[in-house]
Amino acid sequence: MNSSRYKKVRKLGSGSFGEAWLARSVQSQRSYVIKELKMAQSLTEADKGRVHNEVMIIRSCCHLNIIKYKDYFITQEAGGPIMSIVMEYADAGDLNQCIEKRRDVVKEFFPESQVRNWFVQICFALQYLHRKNIIHRDIKTQNIFMCSNKLVKLGDFGISKTLSNENDFATTGVGTPQYMSPEIYNQQPYDYKSDIWCLGCVLYEMCALRPAFAGTNVILLMSSILNCAYAPLPNVYSPSIGELVKVMLRTDPSRRPAVSQLVAATVLQTDIVNYMEYIKTLMQDTSSTTGSGSDGSHLELRHGSASSLSSSEGFQNSGTSSST
Repeated sequence: MNSSRYKKVRKLGSGSFGEAWLARSVQSQRSYVIKELKMAQSLTEADKGRVHNEVMIIRSCCHLNIIKYKDYFITQEAGGPIMSIVMEYADAGDLNQCIEKRRDVVKEFFPESQVRNWFVQICFALQYLHRKNIIHRDIKTQNIFMCSNKLVKLGDFGISKTLSNENDFATTGVGTPQYMSPEIYNQQPYDYKSDIWCLGCVLYEMCALRPAFAGTNVILLMSSILNCAYAPLPNVYSPSIGELVKVMLRTDPSRRPAVSQLVAATVLQTDIVNYMEYIKTLMQDTSSTTGSGSDGSHLELRHGSASSLSSSEGFQNSGTSSST
């Protein structure tokens, strides 16, 4: 695989490590995202490890709600080698952009059914990662990507970490400040429950159209997170949504639900069934158009959620559970 197989269309964004481009395959004309990562000599060993870590993790994932890996190649530039990761293109932007448009242009809250649908899809993605012993560590609205076919996909594994087993912990304090969990701010070891905190922040933001925690400086932000000081959700949403946010934003990580409990929550079962029915229809349409059957990511999604469709574990109708 090399750069001549793709034609850049436009820049999507840039950061300290490099740039992201919308590109088109010369052969198939399909659109992809190419994430260019600078591998300059000045890059520390830790940063180089982060780049290779992202490639290894995204290559290992195959799920309908996770951005798919295509390939990677290295080109030699004047400033040093550049590693390019080729990934699936989500054609409807990211969740942060959707929230900003809803807040500033439409000026209305999202319907609860829409919020629930997005939340269920993110839960499926996170359940898949946690079963692979992967902590995402940077779940935020900017890293949740939207597709015109109504699918939501989790992406950006630049600071994700694979734990050695389900009882292992991470210790490096990384993440986006507004979404970082109390245990990270307290410089304590953390695990998958830190992702659950981030997920609670995302659910809050989808409802309120603003972050759960804010501050004019890092000290104030940290204080609001450690004290779990967030405003109530808009009253247009049912109490069960508020309960979901509440249990995910518990400062004690041991009292937060695992993602498997969220997927098994009674209050989400109708939303899960509706989503699975939509996926079935989507796959049938794809199959009739392309002449191929459902792909491995669809099968993985079904396998990952089948047990929860008939389960009554986790939250009850009130949105709470003694186990959480």
